[in-house]
Amino acid sequence: MREKIVLYMHGGSGNHGCEAIVRTVASVIKEKPVLYSAAPEEDVKYGLSNFCDVKEQKKPSTLRTRLKIKLGCIDDLETAYGNLMKCKGTALSIGGDVYCYEIDREHIIRVNEKLRNNGCKTALIGCSINPELLSRKTLVKDLKGYELITARESVTYNALINAGIDKNVKLIPDSAFLLKAEKTLLPDIFDGKDVVGINLSPLLFDFADKESILVAYGELINFIYENTDFSVALIPHVVKQNNDDRDALALLYDMCDDKNRVVTIEDMSVGKLKFIISKCRFFIGARTHAIISAYSSRVPAVALGYSVKAKGIACDLFGTDKGYVIDARALENKEELKNAFVTLTENEEKIRDMLNDKIPFIEREAMRLSDALKEIV
Repeated sequence: MREKIVLYMHGGSGNHGCEAIVRTVASVIKEKPVLYSAAPEEDVKYGLSNFCDVKEQKKPSTLRTRLKIKLGCIDDLETAYGNLMKCKGTALSIGGDVYCYEIDREHIIRVNEKLRNNGCKTALIGCSINPELLSRKTLVKDLKGYELITARESVTYNALINAGIDKNVKLIPDSAFLLKAEKTLLPDIFDGKDVVGINLSPLLFDFADKESILVAYGELINFIYENTDFSVALIPHVVKQNNDDRDALALLYDMCDDKNRVVTIEDMSVGKLKFIISKCRFFIGARTHAIISAYSSRVPAVALGYSVKAKGIACDLFGTDKGYVIDARALENKEELKNAFVTLTENEEKIRDMLNDKIPFIEREAMRLSDALKEIV
């Protein structure tokens, strides 16, 4: 049976941002797509099999195989990526920032070439691409092969246009802005109290000194304790092996002197996580889709950015990223995060007004994905 629409370049729902993308892309397609997943057991666990036909997307299992693919020595990718390579319908690449990572970039170019040679249409959904990468001829050639590219923020969109990739590109916000919150039980710490939601990704440790980052977060929590009556909720958004927010957040929890004013949120589906984030008064986060959950819930937030996507999304919402996004490297100044939080609290009403004004527009724009896909399917 021919697969009409498939979703690929999905790493699994242990990354709840990826889960949010699958849920919302599937909702605008309005039919049951096939989801090729690198971790299908995670997708079943978090309920994606209720509206997607979840199949395993194999990946090269050895470094030698990966190197051969990178060098173009393997013509038949079916041994590495399985039945995905047999798709003859429309394949939607939903790994939004997959081109930002060298090893993923090489693979997806090879995969796309094989899919297109087999007669499959390809589309890149909700992407963010560092502008400097668009000087690479092989990447530009691959991007021009898509029937459709949706850039989720204007920095990427403008960079694509300036690189001559202009016939197949639309500026459409991340579909995760459409995610519905799912009511769940709140920890007691929320009872009649204001809560600051905090997310920390171990990926930040790749961009700045780990100890400096922890000190900066510690300064923020100490400031909250000493100058407000707010409580703190530590909220994980990615729970993948070797990339688990809970590991980083455990370090923060140990640093908190008053354990009565802090709680670590357990892992749960992305809709429930969004519900908890929506009940926070402020949010500080390193994961892009945790920040999107805050923005779309009208919660004033500061993003800890390490790529173009955080800055681009903030600029589209607020007209600037200044005061809304902190480069991870800036956290080596232990006062930086605390100062950003103070600015957030001082401008709370203004920020809420901006979110109340802009989010309905962003949601309407995100819904344009449905019409864009109808043009190519």
